[in-house]
Amino acid sequence: EEVKTTTATKRCPLGTRGYTPDGRVFYYALNGAVALVVGDLVQTAPPGAFATAGEQPGLDTQDVTSTWTKIRLSGTGSTWTEPCAVNEYAGGYLIIEASTGSGQAGQIVKIKSNTVCGASNTSGVYYSDFTFDPDDPRLKPISPADTLQIICNEYYKVVAYTAVTTRTGTILGMPICAVAASYYFWVQTWGACVARNQD
Repeated sequence: EEVKTTTATKRCPLGTRGYTPDGRVFYYALNGAVALVVGDLVQTAPPGAFATAGEQPGLDTQDVTSTWTKIRLSGTGSTWTEPCAVNEYAGGYLIIEASTGSGQAGQIVKIKSNTVCGASNTSGVYYSDFTFDPDDPRLKPISPADTLQIICNEYYKVVAYTAVTTRTGTILGMPICAVAASYYFWVQTWGACVARNQD
């Protein structure tokens, strides 16, 4: 049964929706660094677990057209100081939180891919090139003065749910089979399922 299959390689985009004939609903996800147990809730990765937890880099001045499909983001100091891997943000979003120059506040654009991000020199400047789906509309040019945020796909490197008093992420659903670390799997979000309520 496909929904009980786990793989080391990616078979479809993260967040892909699947379902069974009896109405159960699943979403395609990537597990984090710790194996998951059948029947234990999973959640999004905690903020700060990796570079995609809501970083706020700035726009380089190289691409500010109204039809932009690629931009370079950079940051120094506390704004963006963690490296990221190739396509770590793929399937996530670029959000324009505030605008003082472009009038673009409130826009959200889906990220198609990103290059490796790391310190480019001894001053600690980090940068990565991002590409976007050309069919995802962008209303106006963006400005280096805008406040930007980048977030990862919520199904990227999910983790086991923590106690309610210390919850660190959004609950996503339930794995219906054991999942090895860094494996892709289907997390159930709707319908009858097995839940472990005690050890």
